Order: sequence, then C-alpha cells, then structure tokens
Amino acid sequence: MSGYHNNYEADPVGLRQTIQQLEGLAGAPKQMRTNFERTVQATSGWNGVDDDFHDKTEDQDKQQIESCRAVIDSLGELLTGLQSAVRQSLGSIEDVHKTVQDEIHNAQANVGNYDDSGDHGKR
Repeated sequence: MSGYHNNYEADPVGLRQTIQQLEGLAGAPKQMRTNFERTVQATSGWNGVDDDFHDKTEDQDKQQIESCRAVIDSLGELLTGLQSAVRQSLGSIEDVHKTVQDEIHNAQANVGNYDDSGDHGKR
C-alpha cells in the first residue's frame, strides 16, 4: 500500500507476491537451526574438557549457544507473524473492494429509481 495526501492505493498483486516470497522463506529458520546444531555438535569440546580454560569459557559458550538458538527461533516466529499480517491486510483490502463493487452494482441497478426533480434525492 502507498499513500499520498490521505489517498491510499492498495497493491493486492504486490501483497500476494510478498506472501509467496515469505512462504519461500518459511523453512529457512528450521534449516538454519539444523545447521547450527550440527555446528555446535562439531565444535563442542573445542574449549577443552576439564581444564582451566574450559572452566573459564564454558558458561559463556553455553550462553552464546542459547542466544543463537533464541535468535533463530524468533526468526521463525517473525516470518509466521509477518505472513499472517500481510494475509490479513490483503483480506481487508479484498473485503473493501468487494463491498465497494457491490455498492456500485446496487447503485447502477437502482439508477431508474431516481428522478431529476431537483430535490437532490430527498423525497
């Protein structure tokens, strides 16, 4: 949607394309999480096992891993929420469009019910 001086234009085609693009990204966070877990497994123990360096770095390592997991998981939630919001916007636009088209059709169908008496529609 775009707007200029209180006039708004809806772009249903663009919104549908956006939904398709978001659907294409839907699996990305899951794949990222899988790849991340593989990397964590492959690198676990790199800071040692039971020495001073391990003891100094293990807590920070665990915190960073959990932080990365949280970010990846939140990306999935973000994409889901964004898809929902765009779908809802598109639905609202389509509902308004349908209502306006119905009103135009009704007005055209009832055009014969109006006369040109000059009373500006007051009866």
